[in-house]
Amino acid sequence: MSGKKMCVVIVGAGYVGFSSAVLLSPRCEVAVVDIDPKKVERINLGFSPIQDDGIGDYMKSRSLNARAASDAEEVYSRADYIILALPTNYDEKTGKLDCSLVSEEIDRINGINQQAVVIIKSTVQIGFTKAVQEKYPNQTIVFMPEF
Repeated sequence: MSGKKMCVVIVGAGYVGFSSAVLLSPRCEVAVVDIDPKKVERINLGFSPIQDDGIGDYMKSRSLNARAASDAEEVYSRADYIILALPTNYDEKTGKLDCSLVSEEIDRINGINQQAVVIIKSTVQIGFTKAVQEKYPNQTIVFMPEF
């Protein structure tokens, strides 16, 4: 195995995404992508964007091997793994989860880096992962529940 650390990109700096970044950062180069500029700034200043005493204490005692960005394209191009921790809201009218953010991000990733393994941690409808695997046969896409 080479000395190069794996590059993991985590999309979404909420509880699922940022806690994953903290857990992976000792062993991987981690980039966290979020559309909220305040979260990006907090992470880059060494603070947690989420309220969690354990993560806050951890970050006080160790430096995090993670940086944050709002622009995903540059970090996607270098990623070995891309973890999607995006919201999927329940649509009461259709009785289904709105997985459009996850779908849009997979489409964007596929246009930038087909070698990256995409890991869906978002809550998605039954059959969603199989459908995107069939739509993007050249991209490895797996589902790993957030809980």
